Amino acid sequence: MYEWGKEEEQAIVETLRSGRLFRYQGPGVETQSSRFEKSLAEKMEHNHAIAVTSGTDALVAALSACGIGPGDEVIIPAFTFFATAAAVTRVQAIPVIANIDEFLSLDVEELDRLCGPRTKAVIPVHMDGLACDMGRIMDFARKKNLYVIEDVAQSIGGSFKGKPLGSLGDFGCYSFNVDKIISCGEGGAVCTSSEELYLKSLCAHDACAPFGWSLKEKFSNGAPFIGESMRISELSAAMLGEQLKRLDKIIEKLRTRKKIVQKILQEHGLNYRQAHCPEGDCGTSLHLVLDDPMQVLFCAKKLISVGIKAIPIQARPAHAVWQWSHMLQERRFRHPGLDPFRHSEEIYDYSKANFLKSYDILLSTLKLPIEYNLSEDETRDWALKVVENIK
Repeated sequence: MYEWGKEEEQAIVETLRSGRLFRYQGPGVETQSSRFEKSLAEKMEHNHAIAVTSGTDALVAALSACGIGPGDEVIIPAFTFFATAAAVTRVQAIPVIANIDEFLSLDVEELDRLCGPRTKAVIPVHMDGLACDMGRIMDFARKKNLYVIEDVAQSIGGSFKGKPLGSLGDFGCYSFNVDKIISCGEGGAVCTSSEELYLKSLCAHDACAPFGWSLKEKFSNGAPFIGESMRISELSAAMLGEQLKRLDKIIEKLRTRKKIVQKILQEHGLNYRQAHCPEGDCGTSLHLVLDDPMQVLFCAKKLISVGIKAIPIQARPAHAVWQWSHMLQERRFRHPGLDPFRHSEEIYDYSKANFLKSYDILLSTLKLPIEYNLSEDETRDWALKVVENIK
């Protein structure tokens, strides 16, 4: 979270004093939650938004709404927080992992090889503010009749060819964890333009939605299925309503600072990972391309010693495939009945040898978070210090 202030504090205090903390307050009654959902849907260019308790739950609601379940396969990238894979297994589906490309996103060339008769969806993950190649992903998905569920946890406010990230697929799933661009501490949202998928995800996020008087009319023809409990509170929604108002300013400020850094790095011959859609980059971080893992570690230590945050991918917990694939390979589920692999006769191999391309890309990458609170002049000095300690 980059900015917060008296507006968030006032919204939370007013909500607390109202005594109305539950998101539903009767048919047609506008609440903090419904206001935020309306604003988010409009901002993300969708017809509907549902606020939920986490980005993981947003993915689960979307997967559930798509009817994805036991034995189905969902393609995800080798570079993503483990929650993406965990969400797939929560609906008893099987994650199929694709290598990434040099843009740190799902390699579209992998899709044809990995897509099979069990494949029902693909989850492109827009990591670190960088858009996936959504044009090619959508073309492939439509050809193969697959759902596309965009994981926008780390990239709200970004875009691909002028369209907000999360608006191109069947669903956009967002996270409002404390580490995200806007936040309420912990929360998420799922957006869609399909009325049918909206009603199903509404039911998925709240098992009792068809019975409560606030939403009963929406389910006059019956409930799609038994859902879970992912409802957000009014306190969280109140904060998110104010955070959303800050989003454009935050993104503009980050992009301005990243462009300053990029220009200085280019002038000094340093390479960094490009974006599929540079103009839609959120600007949250810059990824230096170095020769090998040892140089990455050496440069990271040197930069950290002079006060510059530098994060080797291998030091970032649960983001690279080799950090979490063993959980799938060893079938570490809390109960044998929840093991999705028992629904398939296929053999799924999550060994490291399958992801050597991703290894090469990630182990040669050093992440530098863009310093939001620096002035433009301070950002130039910061970039020059990076150059001085890398070259």
